[in-house]
Amino acid sequence: MNNYAILREKLCESIEKQIKGKADKEILKKLLLCKSTGKSTNPGEPTFRISKKSITETAFQRAIFSNKYSTLEFLDKMRRKPRKKRIKWLDLELSPILSDKARKPCIDLIGLKDDNSMVLCELKFRDKNNTNNPIYAVLELLIYYYKALVNCTELANQPVYHDFTKSDNKELRKIGANKIDWKNIRDKNTLLIVAANKEYWTYYLEGSRRKDYKENLFNLIKTLGNGLKCEIFLFSIPNPEKSFKDQARRDRRHDSKYEPEIKQEKWKQII
Repeated sequence: MNNYAILREKLCESIEKQIKGKADKEILKKLLLCKSTGKSTNPGEPTFRISKKSITETAFQRAIFSNKYSTLEFLDKMRRKPRKKRIKWLDLELSPILSDKARKPCIDLIGLKDDNSMVLCELKFRDKNNTNNPIYAVLELLIYYYKALVNCTELANQPVYHDFTKSDNKELRKIGANKIDWKNIRDKNTLLIVAANKEYWTYYLEGSRRKDYKENLFNLIKTLGNGLKCEIFLFSIPNPEKSFKDQARRDRRHDSKYEPEIKQEKWKQII
């Protein structure tokens, strides 16, 4: 059994053991086991003026990417000050699965560290509505990582990136076309992140009734990270100064869309 097959088996076992809901379990298994067709279509350009009804995860993603950079603060028990890494966001909404289908499962954010190693980020946002829990998010991210590893050579040879040079957004035109070298996913320094707003982590990890879940999550990350030889981190992102709902309401242009914004704050590691 090769390394990729071992990785797939470990993920299958974790899905079966850790995911309780039947529907969620089936979604992750289907994602893990779906086969590539060997060809891919150009991804459509994401919209940055989005519906005023979109005030959660999509708004969160677009606002972060529009900043172009994020600073991550890593916990370091050996030092008084946290280690900081600056991430340059290259692209968003890219699928590691080679398919000519219009709709494909996608990685939320793809970036680079200063050493040019890749960053894959799965975003979650909690407002008043439910969203997938952290264990689901970690397994979802690892499936994308596995798919990118398996398909990296083919992905590198096909136009799996966005060209923002003709975008209506002036700031996005500055980003241009960042053709991603997918083969870099094999680098041992590739960083895997699940990032969410404070309310998300508070809901799932704080309080006495969440103690066992939190311990299980941390043990899963440690076990999978060691077994798969990758680094997985959880980060908390500050909410926007004005909620996305308020931003949508205050946009005075006479249409049904707005452009979400978020201040470029530091992301703080929680594990």
